Amino acid sequence: MKPESSENNGIGKKLIQFCIGTVSGLITATITALLLSFIMTLSIVPDSMTSIAAIISSIFAAFVCGFVTVKLIGSGGLLYGAVSGLMLFAVHAVLSLIFSSPCLLMDFLIALLIDTAISAVGGVIAVNTGK
Repeated sequence: MKPESSENNGIGKKLIQFCIGTVSGLITATITALLLSFIMTLSIVPDSMTSIAAIISSIFAAFVCGFVTVKLIGSGGLLYGAVSGLMLFAVHAVLSLIFSSPCLLMDFLIALLIDTAISAVGGVIAVNTGK
């Protein structure tokens, strides 16, 4: 049997690092959503706060996703951060299609913009912070 080439190992390793970053973003989104929902139950808040809480949760999740992914890879902050944001958006889109009513196209575009841009910012910050 031939050993696998180092190029294939590099791609597989990066894919695993992207998946770890995406899962860390999803965990962050869950924790942030639970925390914000708990805070919202403590006081009377208008119904419009739920969409704001969802956006805040998405922002934190996207940042952590890009940051963790690029910290694991170690380079390519803007590109790899944006790609990890696209992966996070894909998971958000699938979950929202499964668990909620169909959304407007504009909602998907806003979510795509938030996840990609904030993950790219997280990736750039991850590259520029020391080890």
